[in-house]
Amino acid sequence: MAKSLTLKQENFCLAYIETGNASEAYRRAFNTERMKPETVNNKAYAMLKVGEIRARLDAYKKPVIEKMELTLEKVITENMRLAFFDIRTMFNENGTLKPVSEWSDAIGASVKSIEVNELFEGSGQDRRSIGETKKISFWDKGAAIDKLMKHLGGYEQDNKQKENNPMFLFMQQIMGSALPVIKNPHLIEGEIIDDDE
Repeated sequence: MAKSLTLKQENFCLAYIETGNASEAYRRAFNTERMKPETVNNKAYAMLKVGEIRARLDAYKKPVIEKMELTLEKVITENMRLAFFDIRTMFNENGTLKPVSEWSDAIGASVKSIEVNELFEGSGQDRRSIGETKKISFWDKGAAIDKLMKHLGGYEQDNKQKENNPMFLFMQQIMGSALPVIKNPHLIEGEIIDDDE
């Protein structure tokens, strides 16, 4: 018999479905006022590893995925559009912006918003339009690349390369994360001993 979730665990699942961010979901579901950000991150990550939590998240996602006909292939394709979008494809050869009707799927997927401002000259009856400016915002290309790297296991490969890289290990040693701390023979109970004494 499957173990039922606590109210806080259930709230975590609902918040995670809404935000897609485990740490934010944990903050919404639990009292984290006195927790450090890294503690929240660790606890949120641990929550996602609990079998019952994963099962509940899958149960919430399944009807949405089926309704939207969402597949891993579609998600990867959309992220690839963002990751490899070339801004030059938005412009004509003379440097003017292509009309929206001529945008490719990759352009359409990459654009977050368009802000159009009309420019006028004169006032009253003499006021006339002299053009417009367009401000285009794009979705985060780096985030799309990050998601693709995670899906393809790129970070895992990178970490394995680092483990075998002497320079990386040397840098870890310098920063104190790879080797145990070696006591300074000139430091006793917080006092520095001068060799010249």
